[in-house]
Amino acid sequence: MIWILFLQGYSRFMEKYSELVRSEYVDFKGKVNLQVESGNGHFNNYNKQTWRSIIAEFVNKIKMNIGEDKLEFFSKKEFGLNWWIKHLLPIIDKIVMTKWSYDYNKKISADIKNFWKDMVRVKFNGAYNPTIIDGWIVKFFPDLEGNFPKVYDSIDLNKVPNQIISCPVELKGYLNGCASIEKYNCDFVSGFYGMSQDEKTFNVRPVIGYALVVDKKESAPLSENDKKDLINKYFS
Repeated sequence: MIWILFLQGYSRFMEKYSELVRSEYVDFKGKVNLQVESGNGHFNNYNKQTWRSIIAEFVNKIKMNIGEDKLEFFSKKEFGLNWWIKHLLPIIDKIVMTKWSYDYNKKISADIKNFWKDMVRVKFNGAYNPTIIDGWIVKFFPDLEGNFPKVYDSIDLNKVPNQIISCPVELKGYLNGCASIEKYNCDFVSGFYGMSQDEKTFNVRPVIGYALVVDKKESAPLSENDKKDLINKYFS
């Protein structure tokens, strides 16, 4: 959950300040349209395996745009995020310490309990401000309103970003024995869709998922060479 929360903040940072770190990721200018293909006809007929292959191709296309050489160094570099990471690391250390403490001691220390109490709101003079979040969770929502990114100390509830993010994708479906093609303009949306509660323990946990939202389609015939390539790719 924490990792996804970080990735969402990072994706918004990339969308707003992409030029600051472009050279670290890609070797081209502007945006590249992500295209994925399926040889199983209309998307309404896709089974789970087809959707898995489409998602896998979606990931592979991103890797191709970035380049394998750059991917190898992702875990070793901060990519211009030191302004943010230095605030997140102490929080992540506490989260890791929570599990370690319980696994080895079978109890949670007062320090860690206080840490979790301060997740959303910090009590000030015996009262909470109902419109403000000022706990450590706000550090995962980078402030992207200015010329340069920064970290919130507190955030108004109305400024908490939507926890579902999207990316445009073009889905190509080949029909009638690869005689024609349908192009679907889609949005790949993912994130926190809600929450669920255990009926016995009443524990609450986030519901995380993804979906491909289809906007519209364009149909076009295929050339003979395209047909041969597709038949070899999907049906040989």
